[in-house]
Amino acid sequence: MAGYVQKSSPASFGGGTTAAPSITGVAANSLLVAIATWFQGAANASPPTIGSGWSTAVNPSGNTAAADAGYSEGVTMFYLESASAGTHNPTITLPNAGYGEVEIREFSGAALTSALRAVASNVVSTTASTLSSGTTNGTPQTGDIVVVAVAGGARTFTDFTIDNPPTGYSNGSIQASSNVTCPSEVASAIAGSGGAKSASWAISPATSYTGAIAVFAAAGGGGAAAPVFLNHLRTQGIA
Repeated sequence: MAGYVQKSSPASFGGGTTAAPSITGVAANSLLVAIATWFQGAANASPPTIGSGWSTAVNPSGNTAAADAGYSEGVTMFYLESASAGTHNPTITLPNAGYGEVEIREFSGAALTSALRAVASNVVSTTASTLSSGTTNGTPQTGDIVVVAVAGGARTFTDFTIDNPPTGYSNGSIQASSNVTCPSEVASAIAGSGGAKSASWAISPATSYTGAIAVFAAAGGGGAAAPVFLNHLRTQGIA
């Protein structure tokens, strides 16, 4: 059965072009998902990239921010199947200097190969007070891993409030709510049923935004899985 294990502390772009989150104590064969919520200094900006070994789950181009036409916000998710035990600290690079954060989440019990099941994104260039991740197709199954994120464009440096986590999700992460450049929230869940998946957030004040969702197969639900005893042996360096 798949499950949430841990998340890293967020790493900030801080006005530069790179962020390097670090997650420690990863168990062998875990699924890692790196989620970047970003706000960079270019309209319709290209999305970030990540170091070798990782794959891209969902990566829409930047959405020109309603608050400032010279900036754009976005959400990007990368993933690493069958991760090795220990520490992982990839570098995520923006094409333009910007702000926002990246965190890594670890999940157990995921398919070891072909884990990515379904994705969706939602890019809205006008201001809205209800934000949506977009809706996946109907392929997700009970027990799958669901990761959602949203990033708004608020270069006006206003304080904001946002659902954390959105309904149906847990382990929410939110950027500090005061004087921020990129109001954002990240959460995850283990699917309680099959079918299309989505998430929505209420936010104040209203903002343009990009939302995204990625669903990953649990072991036995479409990917190859190693027996539990073998995972334990690998974790100990025996197998």
